[in-house]
This record gives sequence, structure tokens and C-alpha cells, in this order.
Amino acid sequence: MSKEKNGKNDKKDRIKVLVVEDDQLMVFDLEEKLARMNFTVVGTAESGSEAVAKTRRTRPDIILMDIVIAGDIDGIETAERIHEIMDCPIIFISAFSDEKIMQRAKSSAPFAYLLKPFHEGELKFTIETAFFKHKYEKQLKESEERLKAQYKAIPIPTYTWQKVGDDFVLVDYNDAAIAFTRGKIMNFLGIKAGEMYADRPEIQEHFTRCFTEKIPIQAEIFQRLKTTGEEKHLAVKYAFVPPDQVLFHTEDISARKVTEEKLKTTTEQLKALASHLQDVREEERIQVARELHDELSSVLTVLKMGVVEISNRLLRHKNKKDFKDLIEKAGAMENTINESVLLVRKIITRLRPGILDDLGLIPAIDWFSEDFQESSGIRCTFSSEFEQVELNPEESTAVFRIFQEVLINIARHARATRIDILLKREDRRFKIEVRDNGRGIKNGDIRRNDSFGLMGIRERANLYGWDFSIEGITGKGTVVRLTIPLLS
Repeated sequence: MSKEKNGKNDKKDRIKVLVVEDDQLMVFDLEEKLARMNFTVVGTAESGSEAVAKTRRTRPDIILMDIVIAGDIDGIETAERIHEIMDCPIIFISAFSDEKIMQRAKSSAPFAYLLKPFHEGELKFTIETAFFKHKYEKQLKESEERLKAQYKAIPIPTYTWQKVGDDFVLVDYNDAAIAFTRGKIMNFLGIKAGEMYADRPEIQEHFTRCFTEKIPIQAEIFQRLKTTGEEKHLAVKYAFVPPDQVLFHTEDISARKVTEEKLKTTTEQLKALASHLQDVREEERIQVARELHDELSSVLTVLKMGVVEISNRLLRHKNKKDFKDLIEKAGAMENTINESVLLVRKIITRLRPGILDDLGLIPAIDWFSEDFQESSGIRCTFSSEFEQVELNPEESTAVFRIFQEVLINIARHARATRIDILLKREDRRFKIEVRDNGRGIKNGDIRRNDSFGLMGIRERANLYGWDFSIEGITGKGTVVRLTIPLLS
């Protein structure tokens, strides 16, 4: 059973041969030889018309054909007609070697030519060579056609430049290039890169470098197109194709550039607005603090003086026992006024700590650390390699507000019992590092849209071009770093 099956497969895989010969003895001889060589004879024909008909029906792999055959057309014309209906390799066999006949035979593109008589080995070699040559040429042609179709279908405008001498010549382009240039690229076929990009030496240099180093090169350029005269932003890519070509891909990114420019402008406007709002907010804080200090503090001071005066008079009265209740109420009022004064001072300090304006940033951070420890109960350690840092008032205020917000966030979310604050110098940079021993912020919480405290910190840092980072380890705490370049 297995042998029978293998025999069928072997027969199926044999090369199929059609014999076109009007000499019956020659036909019989060829059939015997082909059978011995394991070729399958799918048919024989005596005339050209019969050969064409049997070619249609049997679809042979190889045709062995005498040039001189019966009928109205000879073997050469028969070959031409067969090629019109089927791509099949033809081997001419003939007893004649006339030069004119040979020249005519060449016009029909035969795969080989055998002169009678020929040896069996010569016949076998010629058939197998013709078969495999045709097979590989067909595969190569199909591969080239596929590549050509893929090249034409690339959605990005693509141009093929071929190395010729010291320059490159445009030899092909795809459908996207035709559409991109509205068909005008067809007028530039054969142009040299030196002429096409005469005003852009960097493009010519990229062609040469891509070809010489055999590497892809990418770039973005702004170019007035020679084909249409339009100005375009292009993302270009150069790709070497052996042996002597460079593919030039050009993607139109003009719309994207416009969008990027609008986005950049909008971002800059938003940053400017945010900066302005921060300045306005700080000015309002200063104004409110000043008004509280100048007006409410003054009122409380005058009120206290009046209460103290009334209390002293009552105490000096000869019948002060009769005013005991009033004296006690006056004392309580004085205590309330004192507490109000302290509260106003605290509010003023929180709105705008005077120490920041009077003594500078480092003492202000140290003071706030102590004040925060007292109010929150979280132990704070402070260490600084600076006595003072050279920042302008706006920058100092921004750093202080960021530091404030960091500590407030720790108090709200970290569940920490200790905070270590380190101010240090790294090269020409001022670095603030705040490390707590809390639960550790999660990566997902760092970028949450409702994390307004962190968003505010990050936005303040971005306004000044500072580096801000935050890193949490679950169960071990969080480290916040703010890095500021120094001019000196």
C-alpha cells in the first residue's frame, strides 16, 4: 500500500513533457528515453496547431519541439503562439544548424537548442536545467512583482534614487508620491539629486552617507518642494537597497507641526497664566497679611489697652469688692484678646512668613519644619549644607511653597512619624530632599488626576524648569526631591 502511494506521488512530481515532432520514429525514441529518465510524456503533436491545442489541455512543464514540423506554421511560430497562452519553457530540437534559422529561433526565446542526434544524458541535463531555470526565474519574477506592488502601495510617498557616477538619479516612485505631488513627479523622472536638491546640501549628504555606510537615516526637514512649489514639514527616511539604490521616504507632517506649535503656544500661555495666578495669589496673601497686621492687630491692641485701663481703674476703686465680677470679666476679655492677637499673628505668618523676607529661604524652611513638628506631632530633623542660597524673591517663594505643600501632604496621607529634611549641594545644583517613614506612595497615586497637591507642586516646579521627583516604597516611606540649578 505504501509503495503504491509513493509511486503515485513520484509520478505526480515528475516533469511533464509535451513532444512536438512529425517524425514518428523520433517520437517513439523520445518517449522511450523520457520514460527511462523518469519524465512524464503528457502528449505528442505533429503540427503547430495540434501543439497549441495540446498545450492548452495538458499544461506541460517542458515542450520539446522540432523547428521543422508538419502543418502551416513551423516550430518557431508555434512557440510564439504558445507563449501567448502559457509561460512554458521550450527546447528546440533540430537536425539543422542554419544561421538564419537559429536567429529566428532566438526571437521566440527558447530555453535551449539541441542538435540531432543527441545523447540521452545531454537531453536529461537540458530538460532539468530548463525546468529549474524557468521555475526559479518565475519565482524571482513573482517576487519582484510582489515587491513592486508593495512598493507602489506604500502609503507614504517614496522615491527610488539610483547611484550613477558621483550623483543619484530618480528612477522610480510609488502611487503615494504621484498623489502627493499631484502627478508632477512624473516630469522629474531621471533628474539628478544634485539638481533636485541643489539648495539642500544636507539632503545630498544623507543620500551619500546612507549609500556609503549602508545604514538607514531619519530626519525632519522643512522644504519647498521642487515639484509643486509648496512648503512642507517632512519626516524623511533614507534606506539603502542593494546594490546601488536608496529609497527616500517622505511623510508630510505639516499638519502635525501646526498642531504641535499650537499646543506649544497653548502650553506656554497656560504656564504664563499659572505663573500669573501664583503671583496674584502670593500678592493677595501679602496684602491680606499686611492688612491683618496693620488694621486688625492695631484694633486688637487698642481694644486690649482699653480693657486693661478699665480693669486697672476697677482695681483702684475704693469699693473694688463691689466690682469683683466686672474685674473677672475684664480679665477674661483681656485673655481672649491676647489669644486673638496670637491667632492673628499665626494667620499672618501662614499667609506670608516674615522670616522668608527678613532672613531668607534656608531659615524660613528651618522655621516651618519646627512649626510643622509642633502642630502635627510628626518629628522633623533638618540638615543643610547651605547657610543661604542665591535665588530671587519669586524663586524663594516658590521653593518655600513647594516645601510647605510636601509637608502638608505627608501629614494628610503618609501616616508618618518621622520626616528627614536635607538641603544639599550637588555640583552646581541646590537639592532639597524630604524623606518620611510612612506607608509609601503608590505609583498609581503619583499621576492621579485628583492628586491636586502633587499637581500643584509639579506645576510650580515646571514653571521654573526645576526637576521634581517622588518615589515611594510600600511600607517604607516616600522620598521627594526638588533640584534647582544655581547660577553660582
